[in-house]
Amino acid sequence: MSDAIREYYFIVPDAGDAHVLLVPEGKFWTLPHATQEGAFKW
Repeated sequence: MSDAIREYYFIVPDAGDAHVLLVPEGKFWTLPHATQEGAFKW
């Protein structure tokens, strides 16, 4: 198996589903995300 880097993005709505959470990253805004390195099996 090869090592891979996976990036997961999350959509986090508010209670009324009218807005989603964005977080600053540098001078831009993005969805919250996490990175996982290495082999992965479901």
